[in-house]
Amino acid sequence: MLRDASQLSEKDLLDLSRPGFKVVFYDTLNHSHDEALEYVSAWKRATSHDSSICGPIGPTEQLPLVAELVNSLDLSLRNCHFWE
Repeated sequence: MLRDASQLSEKDLLDLSRPGFKVVFYDTLNHSHDEALEYVSAWKRATSHDSSICGPIGPTEQLPLVAELVNSLDLSLRNCHFWE
């Protein structure tokens, strides 16, 4: 399975997108800012119910930006589940 996965092209990966699962590529850390905001928006909606968030698979350079936004907005992540 790993050998097959390693042979997927960029187009193959993009074709994995489907309703509820979107594959996105970012060229720079600045472009991942939108993704960080998407995480924060999901957490803000999870104030009275649980929210599951599947973080990025692969490079995680945007996570410090997410942490900065969460801290600066004083968001509670009490109702969020984190998967690794």
